[in-house]
Order: sequence, then C-alpha cells, then structure tokens
Amino acid sequence: MRPTFVLLLIFSTLFSQTFAQTRWYVRAGASPVGADASSWATATPFLQDALDAAQFGDTVWVSQGTYKPGSGTDRYAAFVLRNGIRVFGGFAGTETQLNQRDWVAYPTVLSGNIGAPNDSTDNSYNLLYLTKTGMTTRFDGFILERANANNPDNVNVFAHERGHSGSAIYLDGQGTGNFAYLTIANCVIRNNRADHFGAVYANGRDNGKTAVRVENCRFENNSAFFKGGALVVENYALQPEAFQMENAVFSGNFGRIGGGALYVEHHQVIEIQACRFEKNSVFAGSGGAISLFGTNLSHTVRFDACTFSENFTTGNLDGGAVDYFPSNSVTGLQFFNCSFLRNSASEGGCINILNGDSYCPLRFEQCRFIQNTAGPGSVLATTLLSPLGELRFRQCLFYENSESELFLAGNSADTLLLQNSIVVKTGGNAPFFNRSQPLRIQSSLINRPDCSHFGPASICDTTAIFNGNPFFADPPNGDFHLNPCSQAINAGDNALVAGLGSDLDGQPRIRAGRVDLGPYEHDLGFVPTSIIPASCPDSPDGAVVFGGSNCAPVFIAWSMGGTFGTRTDSLVPGAYVFSFIDAAGHGAIDTVIIPSLPPLVLLPSSAAPNCVGESTGVAGVSISGGTGPVQIAWENGNSGNFLFSVPAGTYPVTVTDALGCAASALIEVPAAQEVEVYYTVTPATGPMQADGEIRIDSVLTCMGVYAWNGPAQTNLLPGNYVTTVTDPCGCFALFTAEVGFTVGTATSGNEAPVFWLAPNPVHAGREFSLHWVGNDAPESVWLVDALGRVVQRLEIVPGSHQVDMPAPLTAGTYRVLVWDGNRILQVLRVVVV
Repeated sequence: MRPTFVLLLIFSTLFSQTFAQTRWYVRAGASPVGADASSWATATPFLQDALDAAQFGDTVWVSQGTYKPGSGTDRYAAFVLRNGIRVFGGFAGTETQLNQRDWVAYPTVLSGNIGAPNDSTDNSYNLLYLTKTGMTTRFDGFILERANANNPDNVNVFAHERGHSGSAIYLDGQGTGNFAYLTIANCVIRNNRADHFGAVYANGRDNGKTAVRVENCRFENNSAFFKGGALVVENYALQPEAFQMENAVFSGNFGRIGGGALYVEHHQVIEIQACRFEKNSVFAGSGGAISLFGTNLSHTVRFDACTFSENFTTGNLDGGAVDYFPSNSVTGLQFFNCSFLRNSASEGGCINILNGDSYCPLRFEQCRFIQNTAGPGSVLATTLLSPLGELRFRQCLFYENSESELFLAGNSADTLLLQNSIVVKTGGNAPFFNRSQPLRIQSSLINRPDCSHFGPASICDTTAIFNGNPFFADPPNGDFHLNPCSQAINAGDNALVAGLGSDLDGQPRIRAGRVDLGPYEHDLGFVPTSIIPASCPDSPDGAVVFGGSNCAPVFIAWSMGGTFGTRTDSLVPGAYVFSFIDAAGHGAIDTVIIPSLPPLVLLPSSAAPNCVGESTGVAGVSISGGTGPVQIAWENGNSGNFLFSVPAGTYPVTVTDALGCAASALIEVPAAQEVEVYYTVTPATGPMQADGEIRIDSVLTCMGVYAWNGPAQTNLLPGNYVTTVTDPCGCFALFTAEVGFTVGTATSGNEAPVFWLAPNPVHAGREFSLHWVGNDAPESVWLVDALGRVVQRLEIVPGSHQVDMPAPLTAGTYRVLVWDGNRILQVLRVVVV
C-alpha cells in the first residue's frame, strides 16, 4: 500500500465497517496527497487501493481514463476484486447519481499494455482476479483490453491457471469449498489473448463452484489457442447458480480447438437471451461461435431471440454456429425466435449435436435458417449414440440452405416434426432430410413438387403446400415477411401454435382467424389511412381511404345500422363495420367512424325595447362551428349578426356555411317592462279640508324596483288627481288617485270604507298592513297568489282600522281580498320583492 494513502485508508476502512455501503472514488491522474477516496475531490488515482479499502456491500466509482494493474511491468500483477463489492466505471468525475454516468462517452479502460507500446508479448497475463465472490459482486462499465495470457512456463503453470487462461477476467472457484461468481455488465472486452481458455474464464474445476451473469456486454476480437476465445465457464459438478447472458454481442472472436466465442461446461441451467454471435470462428475444432459440453448434465440449454451470423469452422469440422456434446445426460436444447444467417461448417452449418448416450430433445420455434452451408446438414447435423428424443421445428423458415438441411447419423430421433413451416430450397435435388426415418410434415410449404423432397420416408398431411411460393417481401435485403398474395398466409394449423402468443416481431400470432406459416404473421393491412368527415351532420359526402398490404383486387362491403353498401365514399356520418376479402381469399373486419365536421351552432341573443310600444329592441345571433365563411339571412333581408330597432316579437334567422350546411333559429325579443306605480292615499279630514295625501311607495321601472324616496303630494283637497311618473329609460306611466275625506269615523258620501296597503311593495317575509277608514270594519281579509290560491286568511277585530300581515317568502304579485260577509268590498294588489 502506498504511504501517501495508508493512514487515510485505515481510518476509512474502520469507518466502513461501522457504517456499511460506503462509496469510494477513483479518478485517473488525481493527486495521491490527501486522497481518502471519499469524494471526487479527494479521489485516489489508484484503483487497487480503493478495491482493498472497500468492504462487502460497498461501491467503487471509477472515472474515465486508463488504469493498469500494478505499478510497473510485472506481468503477474492484476486488479483483485473481493466479495460483494460493486465497481462502476464510465464516470466523467462529477456525478452524484449512478444514472448520470455515460460509459460510452467517458470510457474507463483496464489495459494490459504495461510494457513496450505496440508489443503484446510483455502485456499483463490477467487484468482482474476474483475468488470466493458471490453473484452480488459486480463489474460494470469498463473496457478490458490487451491482456495476453501467454506465460512461457508450461511446466509449473497449468494451462487452466492464471498466466495461460482468463486474460481479461479470471474467476478462481477451483477446488472443493471454493467458489467464484461475478456479474459483468455494460463492458467491452476486446483484443485479449490466451494460450488456453479465453478472455473471461470462470474456473470451477475439482468440485468448485462458478458462474457468471453477463448483461449488455460486447466481446470483440478475443482469441484463445484452445477453447472459448471470449468466454469460458467450466465446472464438473452440480452448480447452485445458472449461467445467464442477456444483450451480449460476440464478434470476431477465435478459439482454435472449439467455441470461437463461448465454451461452456456448466452443470446447471444455461439461458442465453437476445445475444448476437457474428463472425466467430474455430480452426481445428467444432462450434464456430459456441461449444457446449458436459457429462451427467441434467438441465436444459435455452436460447431466446438470439442471432448467429457468419460464424464458421475450418478444417472439416462441425457446428458452424453451435456444437453440443452431452454425455450420459438427460438434457435438452431449445431455440426460440432465433436466426441463423450464413453460417458454415463441414457438417452442421448451424448446429452440430454429438450425443454421447444422452437423451436430448431439440426444439426450434419461430426460427429462421437462411443461406447456411455445409456438406450435409446445412442446418443441423447429429451423430447419435442413442436416440435423441423429439426433434421439432415449429413456425420456422428455411431459405436457400445448401444440401440437406437435416443430417442425422447413427441413431435417430424418436419423433421428427416439421410444423407450420416454410422451406425454400436452392438448386439441386438433395432432400430436406437425409434419413429414411419418417419426418412428419404438418401444414408446411415447400417449393418442390411433392412430399418426397422433404425426405425419402417423409409423411405429409393433406394441408402441405407443394411448388409453393411464399412471396417474401425482400429476401436480398433480409426481409422475409410475407407479401399479401403469399400462399403461406392463413395456411397453418391453429392447433399447432399452442403456447405461442406472438410472432417473431412480437405481434399477435394469429391475426385473421388462422395462423400463417413461418415465423411472421402477416398483417392484411386493411387500415384506414385517411378519413374524410361529412360536411354536415346529415350529408352523404364522408369517405375513408384504406391502405396497407393486401392482395388486389379487394372486395369491400359495409353495414351501418340497417343500411348496407360497398362504396368507401358518399358516406353519411356514423359507425361502419367494413368487411374485406382480397384476391387470395384473406379476410378481415374493421370498424370505422365517419364523423362530420363541427356543426353550425346558433346562440340567440336579444334585448327588449326600452319602453312599451317602442321599436328599440335588438335581435341577434352568435355562430360557432361550421366551415367559414357563413351567410346570415333574416326574414326581412338583413344579413348581419344583429337586427336593431325592432319591436317585441319573434324573428326567424337562417345561417348557411361555406359547405352548404344550414341551421335556423327563432329569436324572441321580449316585451318592454311597463312602468308600475305603487302608492298609498291618505284621505282628507273633511270635504273642504286640504290635508289629504298621495304617497308613492315604489315604482317598477326598466331598471327594476325603484324605492321612492321623493316628497309626497300633500295638502290635497278631496278629489281625483292624475300623476305622471317617468323612469330612467324615459318611459312613463299615468295613474289617477282619488283622495276622499272623512267626517269623524265615517266616510263621505255613502259612508263606504276606504282601503289602502302600506308599505307596498314589501320585502318577502316582512310585515305589511291593510288600513281603512269608515264606519264599519270588514269581517276578514284574504291574501291570494297569482294562481288564485289562498296564501293566508285573517279575521278582523270589530272596531279596528288596521290589520297586519306577514308577506309571503316568495317574491311575486299577490292580491288582497277584503270581505264583508259574502261579498268582496275591494281587491288590492301587493308586490312582494
């Protein structure tokens, strides 16, 4: 440990033991003086120092730059990573959150080029070493390059040990009780070389435990003189952890004896998903991309959504892409949604199986085999010491592969099935399957005249299509979707696709009622590309245009409610159910809504004349919707939005838009409010006494109820008085009020009593009074509403000259009926406001 860092690391280590999950910072070129690795500002420049300080659960953040193991040219020096530590590269050196890093823009490199530049013979034997680490140990966001495990000592250093294997990463899980696991993510491992096993080697020999999990990594141009140029996982006993890879790319790797990219001997589940293997190769062995081997295996190997392209073997050996050799095992090999493109080998251009007395069913579902080459078995070759089990191809595509696609030597499979698949053979007469064992063909297509071209003992069901042309979209450019006139559309057996919910594109596996042949489901493509709304809510000028992929000519029919038709234009608005049948007999149903353009909406407006009898009213209309410009037509010929100076009444208007859509309305101009005067009369005290009074209580005007607060007309002799009241709008009212007189308690003339109400109008719920003068008091008083219903009834005390009543709670005009026995003496009006 470097002196400038030791004291700080002692303190930090003690601190991390007390408080778990410490973060350590490493920055290339940082000053070691005062560096405690607790922040970017105090980051250490020495990666190994941070790895030594970190404890289980800690993280180490490493900024961009190049880091080399050791401090000089010691080829044995390597970075050592301990259990449970997670190391992340790809930082600029300013981040505070892990998701802020960008390992592509800020590469963090572990380089083995510790000696002379451009001379690989003196480079590091190994870049990273691990032992006794669990799967939570993580190495994420690094480039590992230019290590060379070519130790010249072949006597004291075994081929599988450090110095000869695992030039980029060496996981040492060898021996009983030992283990080594690692998750490798977002890494590029390139240009590394090894004498024996490749760039990454997980060693679980001698009852050891080991596995790796690879996520989103790229392995480029790595090489091994023995096996597995890029990655090797090797163990001989049952393992607790699966070997898993996802989104990894292996390109241009080389393994001389086998497994150009990957060699796996793993006694647990193997799962490889969404990985690409391209242009990997071997020289004197099998498995141009992958070699799988094992004795006493009991688990399945599964590939899902993987692509194998242009991998190859030379030296007359087998398995251009994959070689599998299970011995004394009960296992299985499965490929789902995989593509094999232009791989080559002497036998088994894509896959070779050497079955050493094992039960190993093979399943291929929705896989593509395109232009692969081999002597026999351009897709699959097997050498079987015991029956293989079932061999099944379901929803697969075989296109222009050389010779016989399937070659089985020795014992054969128990059951051979080709289901809902497409076979397009290139020139020559080699059958699809070379053996005399029956190959059962179910609902499949071949571009050959009869069933014998599938194999000498093949059995074709009645749905097989011979001399078929699948009409692929664009084979030279790799597009093998079905054209709309393909015989493979709707030609499969739905009973054979149980468990397949989607096709190779991830779209529904069955779209038009019956499954298509091959890995892709064709979309008949009767898709509305343009919908033209109707111009008016009831206009037959809507239309729909259908596009997509279909086999012309196409018959189209529709239903909408109780109507039917075949045109796609001249449609009124509504929901149409369209049915399609193309020239190939393919059908589909779709529902299309034909809308209308926004309809015209007329919003009436009006104002009453100022005064009764005047022509000062206004009729108007506001317009929304429709297609401008619009035309407005009033009955009197006007064309504006408003009619001015009109009397109360009804005014028809019609609006027509630019498309001829029309809407009409009747605009009501209400009558003007009459001026109404409410007053109280106080009689004079005698026939010649000028002490009568007319008091105006309130006036109902154009602006509502006006509470009169002006002077009363006083000092009036008995007689009739005509009064004129003018409101704020200039409207007026004439009313005649009679001022009577009293003599003692009797009225003048025939001594009939005189009645008046006060206050009038009266506020709802408030009290008002009926007053009278005269010889006799009435017997009762009734309050009646506008519909003639009695609201209240009061008996009058004899000899009184006033009765008080509560006004109703509801505003309006009411009548007060004054009764004397069976006759009404007087009817007065009271307004409740």
